[in-house]
Amino acid sequence: MERRSSRAEQSSRTTVLLVDGNAKLAGLMAQLLEDEPELRVVETVDDAGEAVRCARESRPDVVLVDGRLRGVSPLALCSALRTACPDAVVLVWLSEPDPTLEMSTYVDGVLPRGLTFRELVGRISTAVQAHAGHSATG
Repeated sequence: MERRSSRAEQSSRTTVLLVDGNAKLAGLMAQLLEDEPELRVVETVDDAGEAVRCARESRPDVVLVDGRLRGVSPLALCSALRTACPDAVVLVWLSEPDPTLEMSTYVDGVLPRGLTFRELVGRISTAVQAHAGHSATG
């Protein structure tokens, strides 16, 4: 049975744009994230151009980016996303550490691919809270 959210519930949920080149993985991740009461996936895309367009139009709270997306460097995509949606928390999935991304002002966090789903949800929550605290003071 699919859980339906009221408008009040939807507006209080953290919105997520999921950018991943693997459609099957992205679909599964979107389903899992949607089951979280505090999260709502606004869109799942597999293309950098679509990601920027969706970020501009939907203004998500969080953008989860596949660091291995074909045809674009993660840094270039995160820069474009930051321009399109400056208030979003941008988190990048990476298989291996990337100091350039980790130090970039376009990226709010780098997530290792080995995280459990619970750890992922915790990292999203922590990043959103830190971003909200920084926005309130800065």
